[in-house]
Amino acid sequence: MDGPPSTTTPTPPLAPPNDDAVSISTNCKDMHRSDSKTGLVWRSGAFAGQFGDNFIQDTDLEGGQVAPSIEYLASICKNILLTSRIPELTLFTKEEVQKVHLIVNDLQEAAERDRVLDTIRAKRGGSRLNNANYATLLENLITKLANLAPRQRIVISGGWAGEKGGHAIMHCVERENNGDYAIVTFNTGEGVEHHPSNSESYPKNKSKCAMRFTGITSERILDPNAWYLFFHIKVTNKKENVPAMIYDVFLPFLNDGAIGEAVDRDFDTSGWWETPQLAGTCYYRCILTTFRYLLKKDNFTQTQQKQLFVHIRASFLDKILLELNTELGQTNFRVSDQKMIDLGCSQTLNAAMKLSKREGIDSNGTLKKRKWLRSQFFGYNLHHNSCYYCYNTFIYTSFLLKYIFSVTISSKLTQTVPLNFLNFSTTLLLRRFFIHF
Repeated sequence: MDGPPSTTTPTPPLAPPNDDAVSISTNCKDMHRSDSKTGLVWRSGAFAGQFGDNFIQDTDLEGGQVAPSIEYLASICKNILLTSRIPELTLFTKEEVQKVHLIVNDLQEAAERDRVLDTIRAKRGGSRLNNANYATLLENLITKLANLAPRQRIVISGGWAGEKGGHAIMHCVERENNGDYAIVTFNTGEGVEHHPSNSESYPKNKSKCAMRFTGITSERILDPNAWYLFFHIKVTNKKENVPAMIYDVFLPFLNDGAIGEAVDRDFDTSGWWETPQLAGTCYYRCILTTFRYLLKKDNFTQTQQKQLFVHIRASFLDKILLELNTELGQTNFRVSDQKMIDLGCSQTLNAAMKLSKREGIDSNGTLKKRKWLRSQFFGYNLHHNSCYYCYNTFIYTSFLLKYIFSVTISSKLTQTVPLNFLNFSTTLLLRRFFIHF
């Protein structure tokens, strides 16, 4: 273990597990890969994590960083979702929109803390950590935890980096009314077998990706040795950095015993059931799981969460539309860019259609008719005389077609790239939705 950040050598709170009893995952091949240097939204790790989990397994699109993904998502939320899209968040009051702002702030603070870890990691070719920065990180974190008032919280980015790969997870520490603490662990991939699961939605297996337990004493949560171990498995690349260091060492130390009974006790206050990740998108999916849990914790309904997440997807498409009208967005446009944008369009439409089927949604809005347009679209004649959409269920036909048409009929793009965003999957989705097609 590298030198400690103080004169007193911290030791792990419990003995590490036998190396032979654990395995090293390569699901998230590069937890620290940077996002696109161009800054274009469809080339970012956040975009791949938002839309591509079902499609990018075993491709170069897997892997990314937590901090830049949080920052990208926060930018999308603050500059688009919680500004121009507020009128469309019809299930949210002004006070609730402000609560969402605060949740985004919680995530941003986690990103800032995660950036500090980059100053602690050993430089390329070196072996020693920056212990001065390490000590400062631990001191600041413990001070912040100690100063939490009841019902306050702090979100912390976690995970581990092994010799052959790593995995990103997140945590939230909450102060309870009696002065004790609770911790929530957000994991969508490797190690999620330690979380409760069910197969009621077979063939989908769902898990409590946000697992919470309470009753943690101040003595345990403020122990610097525990947090030294917590960050050490993330800033070093060693074979012993495995899920068991969190689930068999760190969390049991906080709980003063095995976590099984504690998890069962706090089952209802954990997150909603979720489908774990399929590809190496832990760096982003753990952020979404954290977001979902914080919404639940702040008394939002799952239907509100679903609506908000549909509009997060739509906000990414708003960003695409803006960037396609810039010189950078129209320069060196690639076939892979076309595929990613098409993926975003089809996935957003699919999510909106699923939302419309949720119980209680239709009662919040009315079904309206809207005249649309006639457009030649690479040989397709789209004539929508009576295109139905439900205003408050967020199936915006005009909204989605606007993106498709704006992208494909852009003269600068079509002169160089034969775009066809109405692929087979999107066509099927549109056929299912439109009365006349």
